[in-house]
Amino acid sequence: MECKSLRIGNYVKHSNIAEPICITGITPDGKVTFKMPFDNNLDCTSDIDNISGIILNYDIINKCVFSKNVSSILMFKNNGDIIIRGYEADYNGLYLGRVNELHRLQNIVHALYEEELEVNL
Repeated sequence: MECKSLRIGNYVKHSNIAEPICITGITPDGKVTFKMPFDNNLDCTSDIDNISGIILNYDIINKCVFSKNVSSILMFKNNGDIIIRGYEADYNGLYLGRVNELHRLQNIVHALYEEELEVNL
């Protein structure tokens, strides 16, 4: 994973922590900062090599709270593809592509709708 694919607020995995972490910052030297899942008062810094994406699956998608704007336009297929409906003359929508990690889905929602994707992990 590279720092450039992350934003503050992204949920990811840390190799030494069982629970997902939420990114709170990215340092100029390429490290990520986050709060410990079990102690929000404890600030931590880690090398990007310890960070990996949370693989999207049905359970993770169900923990995402999509606003009406997002849920009415994004369509999720069983194979992992995401379709944007209503942006093209084709009734089926515009193919957006395959997204297999939670932080990438968070980034897409933010880029398209300028809102954060609420995730209840």
